[in-house]
Amino acid sequence: MTTLDIARPKAPAVGAWRLVAGRDLRDLWGRGRGILVVLVAAVLFSAVTYLSASEASLNLLDAKEAVHLLIQVVVIIGCLLVLVSAADAISGERERRTLEPVLLAPVSRRDLAIGKLVAAVSLWFATLVVAIPYILVLADGPAIVFDALTTTAIIGTLVAVGLAGLALLISAFSGSNRLSLASALFVVLVLTAPSRVPGITKNSVGEALLHINPITSGLGGIERIIVKGDSWSEAADWLVSPAIAAVLTIVIAVALAPRLFALERS
Repeated sequence: MTTLDIARPKAPAVGAWRLVAGRDLRDLWGRGRGILVVLVAAVLFSAVTYLSASEASLNLLDAKEAVHLLIQVVVIIGCLLVLVSAADAISGERERRTLEPVLLAPVSRRDLAIGKLVAAVSLWFATLVVAIPYILVLADGPAIVFDALTTTAIIGTLVAVGLAGLALLISAFSGSNRLSLASALFVVLVLTAPSRVPGITKNSVGEALLHINPITSGLGGIERIIVKGDSWSEAADWLVSPAIAAVLTIVIAVALAPRLFALERS
């Protein structure tokens, strides 16, 4: 990576997070890494869309269920890309010995944290843009298209931002980049596991766990709106946890930013 291409004023520049985000975005997209992983995601979306359309033609899936399946894949893949990028943001720079030049630049630690989060979340928005044509192919009617696009954009963004903040914290406090990536993936695995437990929604405790967990709650909200036809107000209780997680993790990451960017971690 290159150092920040900025002058050296006596104090950090206002809005310097844009410079940090621009540097990381150039590294992510200019070198083709972001484009490559998004293209791989597009191939996966193509396979899911083809299989869902085939099932729909055999009346095994209706349009809502097919779109819901695709959106689940889009949200999970997009958020995983964000997670990996954010988990590499600090521990990766530390291992590549590129963190010290960044810390010497006249940019506040909070600007560094915000810029890196913006760069990581860009992977989610790229995934969302790539997914739009596939959603349009499977959706049957303008009502499904509107609900599909809005739920994917809003709920998916909340989940992606929450995971980005969490992964950045993990990256900052991990002793190695491998540990950071493994820890972040393990946390997501634990968070997604409850949705795979059969009959978990049949009791109040299981229902509460799904609501508290930001990932399962977000996916549950998408299902309520797309498949069951609930309005946004009716599904609002499923959106609270992703919104709180997104705000809370970003606030914590920015508040702890002065302590996050250490050159070494034991």
